[in-house]
Amino acid sequence: MRILVASNFAPNANSGAAGTLMAIGSAWREQGHAVDWLWHNIPPLSRVTDETIRVPARQRRDLAEYLAKNPDTDVVIVSQPYAYRAFEALRPRHPHTLFVNRTHGWEARWIESQNRFRWEPPAGPVRKLLRPVSQRLRRAMCRRCAAAAHGIVAGCRGDADWIRSQYELPAWRVRSIPYGIDPAELPPEPPERWPDGPVRLIYAGQYFGRKGAAVLEAVLPALAGEFNDARLTFVVPDEAADAVQRAHRPAWRERLSVHGWKERTRLLGRFAEHDVLLFPSFFEGFGKAVIEAMAMGCVPIGFAEGALSDLEPGGHLSCPAGDVDAFAELVRSALSRQVDLPALAREAVRQGRRRTWADVARDTIAFFEDLAEHHQVQMVCRR
Repeated sequence: MRILVASNFAPNANSGAAGTLMAIGSAWREQGHAVDWLWHNIPPLSRVTDETIRVPARQRRDLAEYLAKNPDTDVVIVSQPYAYRAFEALRPRHPHTLFVNRTHGWEARWIESQNRFRWEPPAGPVRKLLRPVSQRLRRAMCRRCAAAAHGIVAGCRGDADWIRSQYELPAWRVRSIPYGIDPAELPPEPPERWPDGPVRLIYAGQYFGRKGAAVLEAVLPALAGEFNDARLTFVVPDEAADAVQRAHRPAWRERLSVHGWKERTRLLGRFAEHDVLLFPSFFEGFGKAVIEAMAMGCVPIGFAEGALSDLEPGGHLSCPAGDVDAFAELVRSALSRQVDLPALAREAVRQGRRRTWADVARDTIAFFEDLAEHHQVQMVCRR
């Protein structure tokens, strides 16, 4: 197949969404498909203006120019929901091309989670006034995207099931295709975890409301006093380091380590040095850190969102999203070794290492072929 991958991300292999697109595209190329990327990465002005005017117009123009030069393109797959503008304009002109949306976290479901759990800090008067308007615009974009796309690829079942139900779409138009890993990037399997000794906790990711920063601040200080041999590590963007220090240093003192963000391959080594990944995220399109930590024998504990909701039993511990008390008890059970951490770590390694980006690429191609059959699109299907 000839595939164009388009998004408004910076092409960074170490980022979440962009890294996912690069990994899948590289796997497609290795499998014999022709792949191009179109990275817009337009500097932002304001979210409302960018999502309704600037970026959709640029995206539609660039996609039109690409397809004019490459009319044999089989699939155009775009990340953001405002892709509906390009899909609506270009589908009639290119009847032999599939137009697919790949969501890294469906924004309308994100809004539902945000309104339910109130994980954003209190808004000022202007933002409080504008937020409902912004939410209505994003919900409308998502609805039009679901209607305009031939199909939608989601990273987790939560998004896929929500999209089908909300927009009354047939099952074949929306598919959950979980992420994978690159075996070539993985260090050797970590050594067996010991059955006693201090438990080492790690948090790796953005440090803000949706990711559960307030949950960690409510839970971890008390546990520091209860388990005075435990260790706690944060790997966060540099701009979040001061907030982490203020929230956790008083309770954890010298047992707290705070590090700046690292390349993914170096982060894998960090996971191998720890026993538990803390992952109390209220909303996830998938959550690659979960699989990467598991691949290194680090047991995730968090809310049942994204990957933590979809994983088979064993290798992780999860509770309903928003249940802070249940999350605290799960962490306490690990720190007190009421759960068998070595056994969980062994299962985590098994689950974390079994799915690769090559599997993701093949599953996505199979979805494209199913969509083409349902929509009677005649693709060239180069291999």
